[in-house]
Amino acid sequence: MSKFRSLLTLALAVGGLAVLAAGLSPSIAGAAFGPPGGPTSPPFWQCPAVGKSTSCAFLIDVTDSGNVIYQDSSQEFYDLGGDDEMVAVQNDSSTPLASLHIGVAESGDNLFGFEGDGLCTPGVGAVPSGCPFGPGGSNEDPFDYYGPGMAFAPGYSADDGTVEFTPALQRGQYAYFGLDSPFETSKVVIPVGGNDYLTTALAGGSPENEPQISAPAPTNITDQATLVGPHHEGAVGTIAYKVYSDPACKQLVSGGDATPASATVTGGLIPSSKPVGVGLPTDANYYWQATFTSTGSTTPSDPSYNTNAVTACGAEAMAFGTPPPRPQIGVSTTLAGGGHSGPSITVLPATSVTDTAAITGTNANTATGVVTYTVFADAGCTQQIRAFAVGTDTRQVAGGSAGASGALSLPLGTYYFRATYSGDESHAPAQSTCGGEVLTVANPVPPPPPKPNSLFTPVGNPQFNSKTGQIVVTAQFPAPGTATTTGIVQQGATLARVREALAEAARHRSARCRHGFVKKGHRCVNNAPVVFGTTILAIPAPGTYSIVINPGAKALKALKAGKKLNVVTSTTFQNRAGGQPVTRIGDVQVKLKLKKHGHRHRRH
Repeated sequence: MSKFRSLLTLALAVGGLAVLAAGLSPSIAGAAFGPPGGPTSPPFWQCPAVGKSTSCAFLIDVTDSGNVIYQDSSQEFYDLGGDDEMVAVQNDSSTPLASLHIGVAESGDNLFGFEGDGLCTPGVGAVPSGCPFGPGGSNEDPFDYYGPGMAFAPGYSADDGTVEFTPALQRGQYAYFGLDSPFETSKVVIPVGGNDYLTTALAGGSPENEPQISAPAPTNITDQATLVGPHHEGAVGTIAYKVYSDPACKQLVSGGDATPASATVTGGLIPSSKPVGVGLPTDANYYWQATFTSTGSTTPSDPSYNTNAVTACGAEAMAFGTPPPRPQIGVSTTLAGGGHSGPSITVLPATSVTDTAAITGTNANTATGVVTYTVFADAGCTQQIRAFAVGTDTRQVAGGSAGASGALSLPLGTYYFRATYSGDESHAPAQSTCGGEVLTVANPVPPPPPKPNSLFTPVGNPQFNSKTGQIVVTAQFPAPGTATTTGIVQQGATLARVREALAEAARHRSARCRHGFVKKGHRCVNNAPVVFGTTILAIPAPGTYSIVINPGAKALKALKAGKKLNVVTSTTFQNRAGGQPVTRIGDVQVKLKLKKHGHRHRRH
């Protein structure tokens, strides 16, 4: 089987994906699209474990502003034969997604070359719950590659076809299925909006095949451009290479038109430039620029449709011979969007974001040249999803500052921005730090739930039952929980014969008790607070409850002895849901109503 070719083997109509009218799909039972809003960075969870894979190998994210294909490179081919992938489609656009065209006709990619080892028959490992998903429970090709709620429309070829969803995927919903041919192992991404762009590499210097090189003089250097975009494999048109002495690409050097005699681009293959170098003045810097002009179809869904593309002037340079050293400078960047600005910001979906660069370092305020803005899907800046270096998105530097990039509205996920400065006659090229500028696009964070409330309201003062010695505390409670009430006798000595103890202490001043004690007879009695009693009451539901405190043995003995006690009540309520407990304080004077005993006279 052939591999998914280069950056586009998953070709998506109209700038990436075609959102077609609903109602095209046959009815399929068991549609299951999962919860809304799955992640768009690996590891994905839109797919179940199948065969040797634990989840999706690829995720196609459909949005209003463009579409991106992400890969989880940790996933194996799921089947025993080792050539089939699981793919998920997630709709993050505002329009229901009824169908999606995948692949390029006559490309030889064989994505739809089904051979009996679909999701329900991988030949090894797990199968999804609910198998089979084909009509009538069929597990024949192509039905064994179906996932829940989707089908391959009739008329597909070995290389391309249309996936239909029943019902149409609403915003935040997703579906999954299997395809028969392996994708490239490198990251597969589609530029947001479907724009084409060029990458370039210079050969003949050091490092080899890079956009920025050094070379001794005289040495011939060649440039090789590569087109990146949804239909790059079918691209037709022309390519032009030119060499300038300035990073603004205004001063073409003598012999600087490096366009080859045969500058025709066919089948996406771009010829390299003519060699340039021998005969150029030495000890200087030179700047290359490549321009692709499409002559293919003007219909976005056609395999030969591509947009024109040009590299950013100053982004591709060679130091020829030993140029005078230029001061090393830096690039600082700021993201802005949704009322936020800084090196790292978080915005809501559909928010426009721009990047702005400034040159820093020695004589930075005199810097000219250009800045190229790029966006990556990874913090290592290897998985480019959008180059700003097309059209008016390339910004000139004046006074050390570059204009803001074009505005982007990206789907849910995390993105890494980078700014590359071309340098000029007095300033060396530079780049912002990879991973130092992060954009997070996320749904609104719901407000945190209110903290559990343990606040309660006492009803009146504590009440004392002079017959039983019980104290009753009444309060209104807001929720189920636990109420703990404790009564404390403030002067513990009152549980003894305190009056006599105080009088005794007054008569024996020369033998005072230490602090916290009072005298009782010839003994010092502890006057510290003493527990009257404690009650723990479960509160089953919000409402008003009375908590009864029974006197302990010591307190009851003092009450029966006719003593009057000063009791402070402390009630603490803990909401069953958690949170901080709340305590309320009360006080009450308590004394039993004792029965009077009369004298009985015996009759004679």
